Amino acid sequence: MSSRLVCWILLSCWLGIATFGWPARSGLGADPAAPAPVDASADQEAALNLKVEAALEKRGDWEYVDTPLSDVAAHLSDMAAVPVLLDRKSLEEIGVEVSTPVTISLQGVRLRSLLVHLADPLELAWHVSQGAVWITTPEACDEHRLVCVYSLRELFPAGASVDELDYDSIIAVVTSVIAPETWDHVGGSGSITYIQGKLVISQLHAVQHEIRLLLDQLRQLAELHRLPQPVPSAPLLVEPVADNARVRAALEQPITLEFADAHMWDVAGFLCDARRIPVLLDAKALEDMGVSPSDTVTINASELPLRIALRRILDELELTYVVREEALVFTTPEESEAQQLVVIYPVGDLLPSPHECEWLSDDDRGYDALIQTITSTVLQDSWDVVGGASSVAALPILSALVVTHSEEGHRQIQELFRALRAIRVTPVTDQEAATTSDTAADLRLEVYRLNPAGTAANPPVSPEQIAKLICQIIEPDSWHGDRVVDHVGNQLVVRHTPQVHRRIDRLLDRLGLRELHQGGGMAGAGLGGGFFQEGTRDGTSGHADRR
Repeated sequence: MSSRLVCWILLSCWLGIATFGWPARSGLGADPAAPAPVDASADQEAALNLKVEAALEKRGDWEYVDTPLSDVAAHLSDMAAVPVLLDRKSLEEIGVEVSTPVTISLQGVRLRSLLVHLADPLELAWHVSQGAVWITTPEACDEHRLVCVYSLRELFPAGASVDELDYDSIIAVVTSVIAPETWDHVGGSGSITYIQGKLVISQLHAVQHEIRLLLDQLRQLAELHRLPQPVPSAPLLVEPVADNARVRAALEQPITLEFADAHMWDVAGFLCDARRIPVLLDAKALEDMGVSPSDTVTINASELPLRIALRRILDELELTYVVREEALVFTTPEESEAQQLVVIYPVGDLLPSPHECEWLSDDDRGYDALIQTITSTVLQDSWDVVGGASSVAALPILSALVVTHSEEGHRQIQELFRALRAIRVTPVTDQEAATTSDTAADLRLEVYRLNPAGTAANPPVSPEQIAKLICQIIEPDSWHGDRVVDHVGNQLVVRHTPQVHRRIDRLLDRLGLRELHQGGGMAGAGLGGGFFQEGTRDGTSGHADRR
């Protein structure tokens, strides 16, 4: 072999070793004790991101007055002991300078909440990646999705096999109430699937946070189902309990306000000091509406709940308020409606019994009928089925509905449920019991003429819907045989006992659904005032037994 050939062979071997390293030992592969560099890097970044997540929960007092955005980020980095960085390239693309002045004052709130209130007026967003908080644009934020895995076994009965687990209903709830426009099935970038008792979700950092909160509350409800006593009907608000609790509590406390031609920012400052809660002005929303923080208000209110006093102040300017991220925010009605709250409603006590399901049609059984009642009576134009932003989804495994709506929408839903429960459990008086008989001779046929136009408080409801409602909440086990309810035009035709007719009278009067006759009127119509007190036929009030 020539010396030149040997040199070429040796040179080739040296270049191969320098480029690819020594080959693995034959038959053994790489050293199993040595982790792959990619995995080690991923583990390290995950650990750094967890440190950032912990820092986001730290509370502090944050005060900035015309402070450049870059200085704010640097100060937050020092205070939180984690990097808070500006995505300068993305900010430049939308014309936001790092020298943009920032003015904000928040006391005792988490860093997470501060970042939300800091980014919103500038139409920015933020996310956690590479062991840092990045302040950037919504478009750039969309490129940094997280993949999270959530265990669901706690939501299902113990001992249930994988095949028996209803993941589809949980996926439907998550995708319909948490950032519904961001999922891949509607053209977004988020994805969700399940495997071996777990949900695998790829979504934005902020969306993953909301999903965690929702699943935590569902687990709490599942724990209640495992207890021997009945599940409470109180709704569960999907938000960190401590975050907004003090603000909501402050809204119920009485306060005295005496202002004459005071600037809005002065009123906000007074409330902040008097109630020790953060109060902010949604400057961008107010500006879009042509309202300035320097606009003046006048009020003289003594010992009124703060929420009522605020209505008086803000109504003059056609404004309202919302509770968001630990702060009370003055904003516009449009922005208020866009602030959707997710609430879980236990509704097992409002569903038909097994006996009722035997004679109810498929459309009247279970959750569909209840959802139809909600969407047809509460802010009809607000639901996603008609192009609105609000939604409702059933979760049969926990006998619950999960609803996303504005605060006003949830108030009306809770009023509706309280009314349904109050009527459903109305006790039978001794006088009514004495007139009740199982014989057909005691049945009476009545025709109820309904008000087709509804009332100012209640939009029109079809006779078919009213008939369904009557069957569900008034003696639900009794509607069979000769005991019937039907409708002809705008009239209900009912054959039942005098006791049931009296309860139908009360229900129609209270809902304001009966046609008003000339020279007369109905007591208790509408969804206001004493609607939740059971009344006698002549309009006097009684009390429902809320067992």
